[in-house]
This record gives sequence, C-alpha cells and structure tokens, in this order.
Amino acid sequence: MFNENIKTIFKKPSIIPYFKKSLNKPVNDFAINSKKVNCNDIFICLKGANFDAHTFIPDVLARGCQILIIQSTIDLTSIPSTVTVVKVTNTRLVLAKLSAFHFNYSCQKLTCIAITGTKEKSSTAWIIKQLLEHNQQPTGLIRTDGIFYNNFKIPTQNTTPESYDLHKYLVQMLQANIKYVVIEVSSQAQKLKRTAGIFLIMRYLLIFQLIISVKMNITTLMNTYNVN
Repeated sequence: MFNENIKTIFKKPSIIPYFKKSLNKPVNDFAINSKKVNCNDIFICLKGANFDAHTFIPDVLARGCQILIIQSTIDLTSIPSTVTVVKVTNTRLVLAKLSAFHFNYSCQKLTCIAITGTKEKSSTAWIIKQLLEHNQQPTGLIRTDGIFYNNFKIPTQNTTPESYDLHKYLVQMLQANIKYVVIEVSSQAQKLKRTAGIFLIMRYLLIFQLIISVKMNITTLMNTYNVN
C-alpha cells in the first residue's frame, strides 16, 4: 500500500494534473478495476476499444473512492465536494508511472531487454535467455505463453502484461535474484504505454533474422554471441 501523500506521487515526471480539489490527501492504493476500489484509493479511468472506465465513476464513488484520475471530460458538478479529480492526457501512462512508483522502481535494478517486431519475437526472446543463462546470468522471460524465471511459470493473458502486473512480476524476479529480464513487447503494449517507466534495451528482430531463418543450433549461437 502507498504510505505517501498523493501530492508527492504527482510530482513524479510525466504526470501533469488538473485538480478539482486539494491533493493533500492520504493514499492507500490504486485500482483500474472498479470492483477493487476501497476508501482513499485512487481510481484510474482507462479507455479501451470496447470500454471506458469513466462510466464506472458513480460505482467507485459509492465504494468510497476519494481520488479520480480521468482522461475524458466529465461533469464535475456530479462529483462530491470531498473528491479530488486529476485530469491527465493519458491515464495509461499514469498507470505505468504509478506502478513503477508503487513497486519502488524495482525495475531499475534489473537489466531489461525488449524484443519488438512482427515475427519470431518469442523465439528470439528464448534464444537471448538461453545465451544469458549459458553465461551464468540468472534471466527471466516474459513472452506470449507466460512468465518464466527459475523453475516458475506464470500464465498470462497478453503478450506483454498490463503495466501494474508487469512491474509486479519484475519485483518477483528481483526477489528471486534474477539479473536480466527479456520482455516480448507487442506493438499494442507500446501503444498502451505498458512498458513506460522501465528502462529497456531495445533489440529489433532484424538483428536476429539470419539466426532464425537458418535455424542455427544453440551451441553455435553461444559461441557467436558470447555475452561475457
């Protein structure tokens, strides 16, 4: 849970708010699911292709939410005078920034390698993981079919998890003494700012196109791309 004042949180970079009421309020936690909101939580109104969380504002207010982060214009006259409203240009970017803050910027203690492109992202990510582990570098992997580190496998719904979940998994890996994390980053994840707040070493698939096309064995790869 947050043990911070909301004013401190919104001093973080890339969050430029509009305030209806004072930010001098305690913050317990934040949520994007209206059913998980509790008193003194922040509710972040995300917008998607088929949903708009701004429509759930009456529900979260009924649950005791005192702080709203919005992206769309709403009728402020319908908001109780005790509620703080923060308007930003991109609530997904705020979610990513708050997630990094919430998990104490643990992502900065890991070396994260992002794999982007249209084809063979999962294969390339696996190859890089194998190279690193061959060189005694504890490595985690986040890709379409799940989260992998040590002997753990966690199923996922998206190629790149939502930013809150992504930071949560990175913390788990850090606690498990992982040093490197290879992340398959989809174009949708980039569009939705899921990796915002994470310093990524970007590797595009063009670099590995020859490796994939000729299906070089892993021993050859280790000799060619030694990471010592």
